[in-house]
Amino acid sequence: MFCRNCATQLDDKAIACIKCGTDPKKGLEFCSNCGNPTDPKAIICVNCGVGFLAANKDCNKILAGLLAILLGSLGIHKFVMGYNKEGVIMLVIGILTCGAVSFIIGLIEGIVYLTKSDEDFVATYVTGKKGWF
Repeated sequence: MFCRNCATQLDDKAIACIKCGTDPKKGLEFCSNCGNPTDPKAIICVNCGVGFLAANKDCNKILAGLLAILLGSLGIHKFVMGYNKEGVIMLVIGILTCGAVSFIIGLIEGIVYLTKSDEDFVATYVTGKKGWF
């Protein structure tokens, strides 16, 4: 991984850059995959093609959280996040329990999604592909 602030090559688990001291994932100047300069508004690196999650993480987190709270018994938030298997499970549980159990699960998940920091949300549910809270 490269620091998005100064392009210093770092360990993939680094939480701070050893050169500039900032969070290496929060900058917009360099690609975290190849280290080449990027346009701060870019959603992908034109050099290596890696996508930048920062472009849409807020929208997905808020949308998933609100859908989980409002329509959790239907599992719609799972489908929006790309977890189709988990969405079907939530829908079936909702049908079998008249929505009671899946509503509670959705409410808890919605609160968890909305209270996580943006970085934690992306690391857990986008990068880490964690299907359940």
